[in-house]
Amino acid sequence: FDTEVKILSKLQHPHIVGYHGSFVHNNMLHIIMDYADGGTLEDRVREAKKNTTRFSKEEVMAWVCQLVLALKYVHGKRFLHRDLKLANVFLEGRLYVKVGDFGLARALTSENQLAATACGTPYYLSPELCLGQQYDHKSDVWAMGCVIYELLTLRRPFQGQNLMAVVTRICHEECPPIPMECGKQISDLTYSMLNKAPGGRPSMSEVAELPFIKEFM
Repeated sequence: FDTEVKILSKLQHPHIVGYHGSFVHNNMLHIIMDYADGGTLEDRVREAKKNTTRFSKEEVMAWVCQLVLALKYVHGKRFLHRDLKLANVFLEGRLYVKVGDFGLARALTSENQLAATACGTPYYLSPELCLGQQYDHKSDVWAMGCVIYELLTLRRPFQGQNLMAVVTRICHEECPPIPMECGKQISDLTYSMLNKAPGGRPSMSEVAELPFIKEFM
């Protein structure tokens, strides 16, 4: 948690959960952060599945654009989030997004430094993490691809009965196709983020410059 406090105190962005201080009480660290009254994107997905409804294109694009800005900022500060997932994306109201839970985040001290400890939530792990290889900010981009896929389809891109099955799918199989009605541009972006090769994935700076993203922003 000490790492989270250090990193949160260095991040100030409209789409990142704000840090307001911390204190130790009864040998426990307490962190004072923004309150997100709208729950998380995981709550929204669970709700949509229960009601058998899909999110509108506008909703998905609004969330995605805000996440792009947040992650672009984090990577610009040379941090990796390392645990981006629906449960760590908080909402103010229904559409305003804030990325939180930097407990697994890590600083890159130089531009080409690669992290080497495997962490994160299994369904969102990149192939390089699954294979125990070194990784960089492109691992967060993969997790972002998983998040967008789930917002579009209401299912995870790589599922399995156990951890081994999930890891095998992540490393060696393609995700089921995204329905055509979700739109070609956002689908193509998602597929590019889910490229097995890190070098084939766009950076968040590149994503922010895509015409359809800029137009929506």
